[in-house]
Amino acid sequence: MDTLGKRISHYRKERGLSQEKVAEHLMVSRQAVTKWENDKSRPSTDNLLRLAEYLNVPVSELLGHSTSKPLVIGKGPSVCCCLSILCTIAYVVSGIITGNLMAGIVICMVAISIMMQLFLHIYFVNAIRNEDFNGLGGYDSHIEYNIPELKALLIRMDQHISITSTAYVILLFISAYTNIKIVFFPDKMNGMNQLSVLLVLLYTIEFIWTIVYMNFKSQDKIYMNQIDRNRARAGYLSLVIYIILILAVTIEAFVVMHMRNIANNTGNALKMVGYILLFCIISTVGLLVEQSKIKKADLTKEKYKLSRFFITSTILSAVIMGIMLISK
Repeated sequence: MDTLGKRISHYRKERGLSQEKVAEHLMVSRQAVTKWENDKSRPSTDNLLRLAEYLNVPVSELLGHSTSKPLVIGKGPSVCCCLSILCTIAYVVSGIITGNLMAGIVICMVAISIMMQLFLHIYFVNAIRNEDFNGLGGYDSHIEYNIPELKALLIRMDQHISITSTAYVILLFISAYTNIKIVFFPDKMNGMNQLSVLLVLLYTIEFIWTIVYMNFKSQDKIYMNQIDRNRARAGYLSLVIYIILILAVTIEAFVVMHMRNIANNTGNALKMVGYILLFCIISTVGLLVEQSKIKKADLTKEKYKLSRFFITSTILSAVIMGIMLISK
């Protein structure tokens, strides 16, 4: 890519854009774009700036003065995965020897180190290397993405999730041998002590926050077209509300069942499960309908507002949470 034309052609094809789409966006003829790519003419300064913005590439990079570094999948996440798994094995062995093995802590350590950390690391690496992102939540093959930025986002997520997951696994190991009392928490819950339960709750909140926040911060770079950026922004409010509701009902159900000593496989436990299922159905349907409305909305004219359907489903979900709290 030693000429401007070749660089324009490269980044256009990398973004999956045709010459017609570039010409339409810049309001020039397709023949003009062809001449640029064949180095028979050069875009004006104004067109060059607009072209760089459309291709989401720094002007200096189009001009051949790039200082960016190639994307590298580091070894850090793999090392962290190994540390988490070794820490889990070490706890099982030490727990058996000392008689301090807690089944709940083992399950959580396995879930974090293998089901979350290792699985996501393998998926992220394969997605980046094969450029196959169909498994990503919210990914739409009909939308034009900035693939290098999408890969960079996955790398950042992989690194963050790997480091925090390993830290929480180590903290769970330590918590098994720590007797810290936490107000309003029962002494033991499902084979876990108070500190380990708190750590799992914090990990869950931090994990979800990481995914949502990183996606939100990167949306201007990930999406090629402004309309797709607008739709992504419009969908975040309903998504955040949904996540908060799910976390809230999970914590509420957990606290209520233990505070009232509701045993599994009892009538009260089945009633609680029924409330939770109804809550999940109403809140999930509300989110799906809202996201569908956002995809069909014309966001070029006005800012999107939450629909009455989503607001109603949110209120109904909150009512169910209230019933769960006062129901005996």
